[in-house]
Amino acid sequence: MPRLDINDQAFELDNHPLFFYGGEVHYFRMDPSQWRDRLATVKGLGINVVSTYIPWLWHEPEPGLFDFTGHTDPRRNVVDFIALAGQLGLMVFVRPGPYVMSELRQEGLPDWLLDLHPEIIALDSQGRPHPTRMVTYLHPTFLSFVDRWYAAVSEVLAPYFSHNGGPIILSQLDNEVGMLHWVTMMPDQRPDIEKQYQDFLANTAGSAPYGHSDYLQRGVFWREYRAQYLAHLSGQSQRHGWPSPYIINVHGFRDYSIYSRGNDYPIGLSTITFMIWLWPSLIPQQPMHPMLRYSLQNSSRDDFKTVPTSTPPTSIWPRVSACRTD
Repeated sequence: MPRLDINDQAFELDNHPLFFYGGEVHYFRMDPSQWRDRLATVKGLGINVVSTYIPWLWHEPEPGLFDFTGHTDPRRNVVDFIALAGQLGLMVFVRPGPYVMSELRQEGLPDWLLDLHPEIIALDSQGRPHPTRMVTYLHPTFLSFVDRWYAAVSEVLAPYFSHNGGPIILSQLDNEVGMLHWVTMMPDQRPDIEKQYQDFLANTAGSAPYGHSDYLQRGVFWREYRAQYLAHLSGQSQRHGWPSPYIINVHGFRDYSIYSRGNDYPIGLSTITFMIWLWPSLIPQQPMHPMLRYSLQNSSRDDFKTVPTSTPPTSIWPRVSACRTD
């Protein structure tokens, strides 16, 4: 079975250097009659891995009604899409959420989930629903439905995982964790989360490596809270045998300039760095500019090359010539 590893900040497939030339092809946004042409076109461009979201709201339109084979709408036949990609010699990078963003309604969560279970919606400081209706990540009701969603996706896609001989080589946990906090400048302020924060302060009294201000302390609290959410998703992915390593992307970048990465939303960078310290085998890494060291000043590492994204490690570039097939 093929094995994907990361060695010296480079991907290797069965011990051979591999550079991912990736492109997005969203099966749910086009008629299935167009899939073959679009996939053949991207392969003709030299792309070797196709990436797609698997939107929860699209595949479970009603509670417990799952469709991955197109019996309610042919555009839901993600199974055939992935199989077709494999037949054309493309690897597949899947992103099943639960949040996928992708300019979808409720960022990809089913409407029924929020309508039937309003208790999972985050609150502001006055107890009102969060303006984006985002969820409380660690709410047990939300996680129970997430677990059911991951189980359903896994059941139909397992035959297409790379270790089962299929084309699915990578998977992503959620998408842009904390992004809705950032764009609204409003975290989840439920009373139970505030209680957790106060407990956090009590448990870390006298130890504040990032400073004692409420702003910095809350930043440390939130990075650990979100890390718990990602750890839960990672556990579910491992339970169902999803190909690893698992990808987590970073939001809050001003532009493509390496100098601005992480400046707009340093807690995103900090959260993922914290994840790597706890679970270094789960996430690929990408070198970052030394100016970002301000957000990692308590790290025991001295190179700060620990920012995973949905792009491959840039340090593989000197090895690209070894991967060429033309």
